[in-house]
Amino acid sequence: MLETMILFTIWDWELSMYSIMKRIHEVFGDFSTPSLGAIKPCLTKLENLNCIKSRKTLSDGGKLTGYYSITSEGKKMLKNLLFEDLSSNPVNFKSACAVKIIVSEILPKEQQSALFSSISRKVELNKISAEKKLKNERNLKPYQRIMIDNLVLEYDNFLKLTEQLGK
Repeated sequence: MLETMILFTIWDWELSMYSIMKRIHEVFGDFSTPSLGAIKPCLTKLENLNCIKSRKTLSDGGKLTGYYSITSEGKKMLKNLLFEDLSSNPVNFKSACAVKIIVSEILPKEQQSALFSSISRKVELNKISAEKKLKNERNLKPYQRIMIDNLVLEYDNFLKLTEQLGK
């Protein structure tokens, strides 16, 4: 997910690592807030994959600063990342969906529709799984039952959202 956020963040701009982090926090902060310690190795990985390029420049204060920009290979990778399977981990699932929806603006309309349809299918499967758990598991504790019931409602709302976006 971090690769997706970085590549999207530098889609139109050449940015320093600090600016990338700041922009990620502005755009995706409600869903993920990676630290510089997470961003730096990801930038190195993306550069090794030729998805981004960097240039170093000396600032007015004499400090060496790196600036990162996306390559054509990085643009291809970002589009591919959008269509990778979503995490089955419920903790990461909603954040990953949100990131993909935000980033989908780089796609042509027909690919956006395909992405939203794919997300909707996965949300529907997760909703069905949660509903089955509520129905079949007799030993759920009261608060556990409340939280799973709330999750079903969240999935239902998310389904409505993705279906609306896909139109």
